[in-house]
Amino acid sequence: PAPQGTIRPPVIVLTPRPVPTPSFSALGCRIPNPMPIPVVHELSRYLKISAGKQFNCAISSSDTSVQCWGTNVLGQLGNGRFDSRSVPTSVYGITSARDVAAGGNFACAVLTGGQVSCWGSNAIGQLGAIDSAGRRNCPVPVQINLPKPVQSISVGANHACALTQDRNVFCWGANTSGQVDGVAQGLAVGSELFSPPTQIRFISSNAIAVA
Repeated sequence: PAPQGTIRPPVIVLTPRPVPTPSFSALGCRIPNPMPIPVVHELSRYLKISAGKQFNCAISSSDTSVQCWGTNVLGQLGNGRFDSRSVPTSVYGITSARDVAAGGNFACAVLTGGQVSCWGSNAIGQLGAIDSAGRRNCPVPVQINLPKPVQSISVGANHACALTQDRNVFCWGANTSGQVDGVAQGLAVGSELFSPPTQIRFISSNAIAVA
């Protein structure tokens, strides 16, 4: 027993809970046909730059569009194509971003209205859903289904977390190590586990940032 007067730290017990059924038809990877030719930009002033795995994305200070450059074999540049670019090109349809984050092989942006869109690799549901047709990559932004407007976002190797405006945190993507909600559970995708957008249970209206 602890000595009298000793303050014991709180113990957080995480128990498995039912995982929301992933919406296999909700990926929404719709590539325009014909796809507009990507707009190429000179390197200019940016509000924020985020570095992913062999590619970068940034928010332009002139019009708050998102521009990406680098490798694009999995659609990481979000311009509707799969050819790599050494100069910034516009992400399709993103014209008003407040935050951007690049991860392993995908990236996400928070729009000024609080919506979140992601593009690139979807091998483990990084874009929020597992495609019923087996599409593993999407070269155009896909909107993430979140219950509240988002303030900022952080992207890891194969999962992402978003801070909502009411100070809650939702994560999605690879959950093999419990990185989404603290418990390794979800839909099996090969040797990995996928979890759709899930609220972090031990952070309730107390978060001030995600990184």
